[in-house]
Amino acid sequence: MNISKGNSMNNPLAKGLLLFTLICFTSACLILSILFMLQSVEKNFGPADDFLSDSQRLKLSLRLYFEKKSLLEEREIPASSTVFSIAYGESLASVANRLSQLGYIGNEKAFLHYLQYKGLDQSVQAGEYQVPQRVSDIALANLLQDATPTEAIINILAGWRLEEVADSLPTTGVAIQPADFLALAKQPRDLGSPFNIQVPSLEGFLYPGRYRVSRDITAEELINVLYGQFEKNFSADVKRNIEKNGLTVYQGIILASVIEREAVKHEEMPTIASVFYNRIDLGMKMESDPTIQYGIGQEYAGGPWWKVPLTYADLESVSLYNTYLVEGLPPTPICSPSTDALAAVADPDNTDYIFFMAKCDHSGWHNFSVTFEQHLDNLCN
Repeated sequence: MNISKGNSMNNPLAKGLLLFTLICFTSACLILSILFMLQSVEKNFGPADDFLSDSQRLKLSLRLYFEKKSLLEEREIPASSTVFSIAYGESLASVANRLSQLGYIGNEKAFLHYLQYKGLDQSVQAGEYQVPQRVSDIALANLLQDATPTEAIINILAGWRLEEVADSLPTTGVAIQPADFLALAKQPRDLGSPFNIQVPSLEGFLYPGRYRVSRDITAEELINVLYGQFEKNFSADVKRNIEKNGLTVYQGIILASVIEREAVKHEEMPTIASVFYNRIDLGMKMESDPTIQYGIGQEYAGGPWWKVPLTYADLESVSLYNTYLVEGLPPTPICSPSTDALAAVADPDNTDYIFFMAKCDHSGWHNFSVTFEQHLDNLCN
């Protein structure tokens, strides 16, 4: 009689217990691995956004665990590429793609996963950012939450006097106090080439235009920028032709500033210049309203810088800038002239006009005349 030995491996119960043990062990290892990865992600990236669901938190954490090397690595950014702009309404996917193309980030999907994990995907702001020359993906993601610009835009309009430039500064984002700017701009200065003159202030020498400057620029630095542009745009031909026309460089700039305030249409500037040259040649007074306005404006703190309309009493005001009473040019420029105004002084039209008056249709154009009788005919009813 053959008696077979009992084999526990052939026992269904034993097989079931073994399989259950393996499943429990595997599950425990898997759970421990997941817990380890979750702890690692939280250690490297901080806690997840509270608004994520458990499934979202788990999914993003597992992704970040395998992407953490790319996210934590710092990259060198070329000095020429450290300004990054985000347009209003631009999608986050587009932003990530551009960052990847520029080499700012290593993996755009990982970058987006991090933003979602931290809840930063809803708060990336449009604007311009100054990116450090060494930056990681997570540092860059946090940087894009604050669109406070590192630069400011300053617009200087042709025809502005120093006070108007100063008044505009608080709206630009620079930290310059208007009073500090004015105090420096109104100091006497010795100007080198191409002017080689001493001036009582920089009135007339701050070039109009649009400037992008650092928000922490000082008053002196800003003045140097504005004056530097005027110097750069004052050509040798303009200088030579102004002197050829019988004026000094400073007188030419003074006359250009008057023309800037008189003209509405730049096309008329050479004709207006011819009127003033003709008056000067005939020994007539300039009789320019803007010069009176400039003189009156000096009496007020905070304006009005250009009083409109002028009264008969204003025309009798005692001032070196009242060209109805004082012969010749005013003592200084009255505003920042444009390149067109300077060109008009250098190359005026050849006319016999002595008078000009704004047309009655409020178009900004002028009627020009040779005789006073013609001038009177141009008066508006």
